Amino acid sequence: MFLSPTVKEDRSGHIDIERTTLSTGFGLPIWLMADEKRNVYTVMNPNHQPTSVKLNTPDGELKTDVLPLGRVIYQPKSEKTLDVLCGMDLGRIDFTAKTRNPEVFVNNVRMPNENLKAQGSGVWSFTING
Repeated sequence: MFLSPTVKEDRSGHIDIERTTLSTGFGLPIWLMADEKRNVYTVMNPNHQPTSVKLNTPDGELKTDVLPLGRVIYQPKSEKTLDVLCGMDLGRIDFTAKTRNPEVFVNNVRMPNENLKAQGSGVWSFTING
């Protein structure tokens, strides 16, 4: 386990870094990197067992029921809002974005906009299937 001002690992199901909060399934180690100045938040699941994720940041929120082995980089103020690296289906991600045209990348490939759905004022959902 490691601790730093911007990176934490925990298996309690709850991590706080400054004004950023991560809630996940209990019992599995999960990593959170939160850099509020740069508007970059990374959640990493180093386990083969998927977990749910709810990430609250000063600039937005991200939720998914299934985060498999892999990582999500969330930048709510950036055009490149989500960058996901995983080997399994991720399913649906709900997130807020401060940009009119958020971009989502999965395994280094920009995903088509038809999978991105506006849910209301700055709220988006994206479904990723293998």
